[in-house]
Amino acid sequence: MGNEALDVNRVVAPQPDLGITTHGSDWLYTVCAIMSVSCLATVAHSMTVPHSRRLFHQITGVLLLVAAIAYFSMASNLGQVPIQAEFVRPGSSQVGAAGTREIFYARYIDWFVTTPLLLTDLLLTAGVPWSTIMATILADEIMVVCGLIGALTQTRYKWGYWVFGMFAFFYVVYNILVVGRRGATVLGGWARTTYYACGVLTIFLWFLYPIAWGVCEGGNVIHPDSEAIFYGVLDVLAKPVFSAILLYGHTKIDFAALGLGVREPGHPNGHAHHEKAAMAGYQNGAHSGASNASNGAHNGASNGASTANGAQPPVAAGVAVAALDKPLRSVTPHPHPHPHLIASHRTMTLPFHADHIGSLIRPESLANPDQQDPDTLAAAQRSAIKDIVDLQRANGIRALTSGEFDRKYYWSGFFENLGGFREVSPVPWELARLSAPPIAALKKTGRQYPHAAVCEGKITYDKSPYLESWKMLRDNLPEAEWKECKFTMPPPCYFHLRLAPGKCYASSAYDSDEAFFTDLGSAYRQEIKTLHAAGLRNLQIDDPTLAYFCSEAMVDSLRGDGIDPDKLFDLYLWAHNECIRDRPADMHVGLHICRGNFSKSMHFSEGSYERIAQRFFETLDYDTFFLEYDNPRSGGFEPLRFLPRHKNVVLGVVTTKAPELEDPEAIKAKVLEAARIIADGQGRTVEEAMGSIGISPQCGFASVAIGADGMTEDKMVQKLKLVKDVASQLWPGRH
Repeated sequence: MGNEALDVNRVVAPQPDLGITTHGSDWLYTVCAIMSVSCLATVAHSMTVPHSRRLFHQITGVLLLVAAIAYFSMASNLGQVPIQAEFVRPGSSQVGAAGTREIFYARYIDWFVTTPLLLTDLLLTAGVPWSTIMATILADEIMVVCGLIGALTQTRYKWGYWVFGMFAFFYVVYNILVVGRRGATVLGGWARTTYYACGVLTIFLWFLYPIAWGVCEGGNVIHPDSEAIFYGVLDVLAKPVFSAILLYGHTKIDFAALGLGVREPGHPNGHAHHEKAAMAGYQNGAHSGASNASNGAHNGASNGASTANGAQPPVAAGVAVAALDKPLRSVTPHPHPHPHLIASHRTMTLPFHADHIGSLIRPESLANPDQQDPDTLAAAQRSAIKDIVDLQRANGIRALTSGEFDRKYYWSGFFENLGGFREVSPVPWELARLSAPPIAALKKTGRQYPHAAVCEGKITYDKSPYLESWKMLRDNLPEAEWKECKFTMPPPCYFHLRLAPGKCYASSAYDSDEAFFTDLGSAYRQEIKTLHAAGLRNLQIDDPTLAYFCSEAMVDSLRGDGIDPDKLFDLYLWAHNECIRDRPADMHVGLHICRGNFSKSMHFSEGSYERIAQRFFETLDYDTFFLEYDNPRSGGFEPLRFLPRHKNVVLGVVTTKAPELEDPEAIKAKVLEAARIIADGQGRTVEEAMGSIGISPQCGFASVAIGADGMTEDKMVQKLKLVKDVASQLWPGRH
């Protein structure tokens, strides 16, 4: 039996003088079959991935199903209406000779539903904010509606609708080519590759649709059978082919990078659980810190699952995972994965709106510390620290630091002065984790891994590693000005990531990461109390390790080592909180993260904070976050929407990697952009949000003995004064 659709359905609706023939109907049924098979294949493939990663399969499956229904309707000669053709050319045997032409409104219903889904698929892949996606969809709907009204209009006024539709179309194109491309570029990796492939295909095909409309419904130039072929080819390329490319790309994209989070069925809503627990804790006094007023708001009961010894650690991270394709747990708008890790609501005012990270360019007297005897070196360090303190004071620069002149590396001096650690220098490659970004970069460039501290016994706090270092800074100032100072320390997880699995600590000393970090955290807390007793009120922990989790390459390398990056990240967050809990109420503690600033300002990774933002801000109990924002590799300010009201952020918008000075107006524009995002996320005004924002260079000027190429002391001072001057304009009288 042949195709009888035209005959069977001829009585259903008025028939046009010029409509599809059996050949056109056969072609439309073919396209219907392609859409149907593609839909089934998408559904089948979705069954092979976790529920939390099926979002794009679900969107794609729906749009393919709608397209299949529309093509079934058109192939059956349904969903159409005849209209008087505007352009009738006497003498033509086919097109233009007839008075009425078949217009398939079913096609526009299809587009009205499916094109927004296509745009959602595409723009989510670039991590585009929902507000932009919705605006793009609205423009797309206007475009489709204008096309339908124009197609049904029987006079030349139909071209007015075509023009309106094109205006809407160009807005869609702008968001794909500019906004989406910018987001995909920041995400990098497979997100960028997939977006570029699907975006180029979409733009190319969608530019052909207005042409097709012009020669079909608009100009009555080609026969409806040819119209069916023209639109059918475009739709097959724009839907099944587009979908195949997109879904393949998403097999290699980490959902966390896109800011997407869909929990598995049956998993509790951790965030809601936390909100209830937090409220209950507040009502019971657990959040207030009333049980220990001398410690202020920040005691060990800062969350519902804390004990007298602090929050319980997460599951151990250094074990092989069964499924290496498990994505890093998403950050937005995902429920918090470990409610017991969420930070307290301690509030500490930002000390300075104009700040700097700590390390400064060393004088020639400290250029070769390994070649000087200890007494000569110590004298040179004390003299240099006095000079750099005087230089900062003379130029009105805050916070005052020692420039880390008494350290060879920013991480030096702490671990090796605790009991149980042995210093290793240089570090043999077999001791290092070669997949860690800094280690991989060092090996690739032919450098040595210069220094590490390996734990060989139980960690003990026998003496203060940094008390003398703090005194070298403090003693250059009257006691009333000690509060103007800032002191820096390395992070607890520094060597845990950089040393090979099983090499950070001896198995004879510790049987788990949690046990190791528990003792290490105790040493940090004792050191913080010692420094506080000696007058320190402003401490900063420097940890590029956490920023490495923004990198897709880093996450993939951990999975390749059999490590669950999600659990490892949670472990490090918990370790940080262990180190700083129970700190004195009047001590400000900040956390600086960046993507590396080794010799000559080499960086080790890149990637937007979006991947880690929500868990990072909600979990860590620091007062202030110092974030790198001096170039595109750090992404945009959108992740700052997760900054809690009681936290501060210092934006590293001035680079230490190049001597050229930034434009002050550009810096102010960046700060205001960040303030708007923070204000929107916190439900506050921009002015209120500005109170919790500061600016600084993105990193230190000499995290190791060698600074950036071309950076001199004069250039450094100019950069620091630029930060001060811009801050004085943004926060008059408060910088």
